[in-house]
Amino acid sequence: MHNSGIPASSLQHRRRMQFEMSDNVKGKAMSYPVTSQPQSSSQCYQSQLSDWHTELSDCCNDMPICLCGTFTPLCLACRIAEDYGECCCTPYLLGSLNSIRTGMRERYHIQGSVPHDWAALTFCLPCSLCQMARELKIRQ
Repeated sequence: MHNSGIPASSLQHRRRMQFEMSDNVKGKAMSYPVTSQPQSSSQCYQSQLSDWHTELSDCCNDMPICLCGTFTPLCLACRIAEDYGECCCTPYLLGSLNSIRTGMRERYHIQGSVPHDWAALTFCLPCSLCQMARELKIRQ
């Protein structure tokens, strides 16, 4: 018996297993040397950015959308959300119209920015809703 209370044969068996395991690891690492590093792909695909099909102030281009945006903007917002593929109740959530407008720009590769989307919806809600509705109508 060894002074730690473990039989000497058991200690020798453990050391031999550790040695064999380290030999296996070393052998595998040596049998597959790294000869080259993987190269990253530096290809970028840029899509062509476009503009909205109609301007923010072109509300009268589509009279039914214009009237709906003027007198019942929440109904128009619900229709936009549904046409965009979201739940019709989405406009009731704070910030959801901004998300939908930004998502539309991203989906259709329309130029703009999140602050511009926020400003359009904050200061010209009926006009921006009409623009979004017209864009969805044209794209579908």
